[in-house]
Amino acid sequence: MYEEIYRLERIFYLLSIGLCHAIKNGAIDIDEAERYLYSPLMMRLLKEEGASDVLHDLIHAGTELEDTESLAPASLGKELDEMISRAMQTLKESPVPKPMFDKWFNPIFERNKH
Repeated sequence: MYEEIYRLERIFYLLSIGLCHAIKNGAIDIDEAERYLYSPLMMRLLKEEGASDVLHDLIHAGTELEDTESLAPASLGKELDEMISRAMQTLKESPVPKPMFDKWFNPIFERNKH
């Protein structure tokens, strides 16, 4: 089970990096990023599955982006850069997972075959 949550964490770090860049470049808004990843529900689910505190904190920071945008809009870019940096650093410091026999997306496509 640990290996599965570890892989999921890595995917979420990659997703977070992409979401932050997309927000910074105006490709998506914060509401869309919240629907993908940055929500209290996601924080709760990951905590229940034993995800790392680093990922929990990163997602929590994402849930506060809307407040940053409304209360201190000049700080939004800095906050996004910090989130990108945290996710990148965590990816760099973590060991590469064991090779997967199945691709992470197989459950999605296998479900649609039945």
